[in-house]
Amino acid sequence: MAVVYKRLMVGVLLVLLLAIASTAAAETVVEFPDAALEEAVREALREWGSPLTTGDLARLSTLVAQKKDIRDLRGLEHAVNLTRLDLAGNNIANLSPLAGLTRLESLSLKQNRITDLTSLRNLSNLTYLSLEGNNLSDISALSGLTNLTRLNVGENRIQNLSPLRNLGGLEQLVAYYNEISDLSPVAGLTRLQVLNLSDNNISDLSPLVSNLRSGGLSGAYINVTNNRLDLSEDSALEAVIRQLDTAGADMAVGSQAKSAAGPGSPLPDPIQMNPPGGARTDSYMPEEEGQEVINGEAEPVALPAVDAEMLPVWLAQSILVFAMILVLAMAFVCYRIVVLLVRSRRQKQEQSSPSQQQNIPM
Repeated sequence: MAVVYKRLMVGVLLVLLLAIASTAAAETVVEFPDAALEEAVREALREWGSPLTTGDLARLSTLVAQKKDIRDLRGLEHAVNLTRLDLAGNNIANLSPLAGLTRLESLSLKQNRITDLTSLRNLSNLTYLSLEGNNLSDISALSGLTNLTRLNVGENRIQNLSPLRNLGGLEQLVAYYNEISDLSPVAGLTRLQVLNLSDNNISDLSPLVSNLRSGGLSGAYINVTNNRLDLSEDSALEAVIRQLDTAGADMAVGSQAKSAAGPGSPLPDPIQMNPPGGARTDSYMPEEEGQEVINGEAEPVALPAVDAEMLPVWLAQSILVFAMILVLAMAFVCYRIVVLLVRSRRQKQEQSSPSQQQNIPM
């Protein structure tokens, strides 16, 4: 009997040890090859000194790391609960660590060195995406991001907007200073309220009329300054502009001479007037994610870096360790009780055996 109980207790102890080992394995240390990225993550988590674990990264819901000379995003793939990520003004080229961050809703990667967007193709929860000031020519990876409402791809080398054709939820599209000539993909984007296509190669605005006839662009802000538009008094373009103006669209047309400054050079203000509401758009969107307009200027809004509903890792780990110690202690107490009961029973049996032998008749 005692042997059975001992084996049972050993089995319980082994199960508990395996549980502890699996928990420790789940909380693996995360390595960041880029020291600037690690520093930004530590600041967001308010974790200094101890190694960062996968559990730490899982607590991160917002990370703002602008202009920190970040070059390598490895390690960030463990931040699986990120909903907002702002990495503007760095030196990032490879986006592969972001491929699995499917909870992202807001992503700013403007002013980096990005040429390939393949890693973003499955981030279907994105509603805001800024890719301004990179070296992009192919945006086909964006074709499935149907939840996008605000997209900024200004100051790139984009010629074809066709991948945006099915993004029917777009309300703001900024694609200034590219090589765009065909506006037909925009014809079906009837929810657009801000459209900035300044500094391109556009000569035909008739797709905007098609959009208007489909119920879109009424009251929208449209900027097509510095394109190849025929603005002569009797041109077909004048008729298009009159139709848009009659629908309440706020048009900026201006010079058709494309700026001689190349990408990366100081740009003339591509928007010469303010959109409805008075907020200046300049080369950006009128109100970027995580900002509010104060006195005509965009000011950062303090956003929580850590999900407040999640327990700190150290507290969760402490509770887990305490619970395991408590279970082990209870198991040990039960084991001792069983041993004492077995010994007591044996002693009673041994005491009763001699008396039984004495009562046996000779």
